[in-house]
Amino acid sequence: MARSSAGILESLNKSEMLRALVRHKLMGLCIIVVGMALTAGYTYSLPVLYRSTSSVLIENYSRLSYGGADEPGLSYIQDITKAQRVLAQSRPVLRRTFDLVGEPLEGGPDGAIPLNFETRVDGQLLYLHVADLSPERAQKLANAWSEAFIKEMKERSKEPRTQMASSLEEWRQDWLKRLQTLHKFQAENNFLDAKEFGTSPVWKRFEDLSAKLTEKNIDLGRLEAEQQMLAKGATAALDTPRAKEDLMIQSAIKQREICQSHLHEIREKFKADSPEVKAAEQRLSAAQGDLQQAGEALAKQVQVQYAQVKTERDGLQKLCDEAEKKVEELKAKGIEFTKLSHDSEMAQHLYEAWKAKSAELKNNVEMSSNAKAWDAAEASLLPYKPNWRQNLIFGFLLASLAALAFAYVLEKLDDTVRSGRDLERRLDVAPLGVIPIFERTLADADGYLLAQRQANSSVVDAIRNIHIGLEVTHGAHRTGQPLIITVTSAMPSEGKSFLASNLAILFASLGRKVLVVDADLRKGSLSKAFKCRSKIGLREAIASGKWSPSYTINGVTPGYALLPVAEHSYTNPESLSPEGFEQILGMMKTQYDVLLFDTPPVLAVPDACVIGHLCDVTIVVARSRHARMAQVERAAASLYAANVKQLSFVVNGVDSADAASDSYGYGYDYNYGYGYGYGYGQKRRSADAQGAKPASREGEPENE
Repeated sequence: MARSSAGILESLNKSEMLRALVRHKLMGLCIIVVGMALTAGYTYSLPVLYRSTSSVLIENYSRLSYGGADEPGLSYIQDITKAQRVLAQSRPVLRRTFDLVGEPLEGGPDGAIPLNFETRVDGQLLYLHVADLSPERAQKLANAWSEAFIKEMKERSKEPRTQMASSLEEWRQDWLKRLQTLHKFQAENNFLDAKEFGTSPVWKRFEDLSAKLTEKNIDLGRLEAEQQMLAKGATAALDTPRAKEDLMIQSAIKQREICQSHLHEIREKFKADSPEVKAAEQRLSAAQGDLQQAGEALAKQVQVQYAQVKTERDGLQKLCDEAEKKVEELKAKGIEFTKLSHDSEMAQHLYEAWKAKSAELKNNVEMSSNAKAWDAAEASLLPYKPNWRQNLIFGFLLASLAALAFAYVLEKLDDTVRSGRDLERRLDVAPLGVIPIFERTLADADGYLLAQRQANSSVVDAIRNIHIGLEVTHGAHRTGQPLIITVTSAMPSEGKSFLASNLAILFASLGRKVLVVDADLRKGSLSKAFKCRSKIGLREAIASGKWSPSYTINGVTPGYALLPVAEHSYTNPESLSPEGFEQILGMMKTQYDVLLFDTPPVLAVPDACVIGHLCDVTIVVARSRHARMAQVERAAASLYAANVKQLSFVVNGVDSADAASDSYGYGYDYNYGYGYGYGYGQKRRSADAQGAKPASREGEPENE
């Protein structure tokens, strides 16, 4: 029946976080105050530093003066930044700085820059910032840093000429070495020019052999085709081109045709078995044999010619393979020659380029570093660090975030009932009503009569909604029987007495005869609030088995009757008898339209289960931000085990922040105050303001 809780890892909601911070504003304020105090203490503990700034102008800066080669894609500002990082922040410049001041270099040998030394570049200006405990020392170090940087630039401007001379000799030696390698290759291979590749005899021989080999392959293919035709028979052999050109075959074919014609003429003149016909047939058979012999001779001739051509083709193939290897070797030599020639030309080009630059450096008599002092540092009158304003703002932001996070975590860890949505999420039930917290402070008696004295308040409107729901669903006009309601809670201080009394007033306002039974026999909140002193209560009526309306106290409002707790019942630990209560309840039902039982908490004593078993509706009141969901679940389980007819829930004392996120909001835009047990302020109004002596109550003053 229960649903899984949302947990801490729900998706963050801004309005929910703000409501959590407002709810825990005191805790958040404490976190912010502590965070600001820690920030102030930390800032106070920091040393007070003064900063001085000197600047250097780098004009007409060129890569050549720095000793580098021209590279496309590098802008002028990038050169300035490079000079700043490489020179101003280098250990040689900083060491020179401290030497000028007469002090040892601060920081470890592995550090690139000491503490409180900063550089910044803006166009052609290089700013050098130094922060120190003493403004005079900061000024002295900043000016010394500027001077050391300028000197370092001048020292480095003298290096390009020496570097260029050594580099020029290296390029010359490289060019000569590559040229010597090229000449050696030409001498060893008799290969003067790459053009010789196309006119070489090796290449021409390879081309001739390839052409002859192609012709032999064609002839061999033709002979293979003729062999295949001759192998099919004498008739197929006669259709080959070679047979049509062979004289013996053509003579044999003509002789056979003559014999066939003669045989045809003889058969027309003589009988089939005549000697003349037989002689003609013998001559035709002899001509057919001659033709077959001519065909066989032709086949042998083709076979001999095929073997001869194949032998010639194999010889040409061998010679062509040897020529091809020589051609490949010639190609490799041509590629190597081209590579060596290109390397020699590139080395010569680089040598000539460096030679031209060397001549340019020789013509430039004065080698300028292009770095000049622009503005000297001055002693600062105001401290640079610590920055109180920045630190306090940062500390305030961090503390605010911590307060917000802490409030949000507390809100997520809070397992109490906050609104009707919590009951729906955990118990899968929609609440009968949600009662907002009241904006003013009232005493107990005033709270129990709120529906009479503050009829237009939003709290009474919320109770009126509950009353109308009960009236419409279970009223006597529908069932013909009196309505019996049990009002209970899981734990004390939930507001059940407040709800029971005000529901009774609303039922009485409709002309119903209402009996409110103070069934909390150990506490008697209603009895104490109305200062009732009686010797007969519910326990005594059950014990005697008798009931009379004279046991009740009237006068609160017309139609409202209260059965208080007897004075000696507060110290009696015994619970109600189910049989006796059922008997007394039957007597009460004959004289009243509505019976409301204000029972003790379910988890404290079983009286609520005994009474709720015989009632039409059992209402469990859960005070917002007070009752835990686990307690409400256990109370509901106990009532379900007692077989109550209908179990409903009411959330009491819901403030505006929780109501804003609840789909069961009561629709009023009032700024409700924080929590009394039945929806009132935190402190009860004094008895002098009410004109009556305050009732003596046991336990917390805001329980019921």
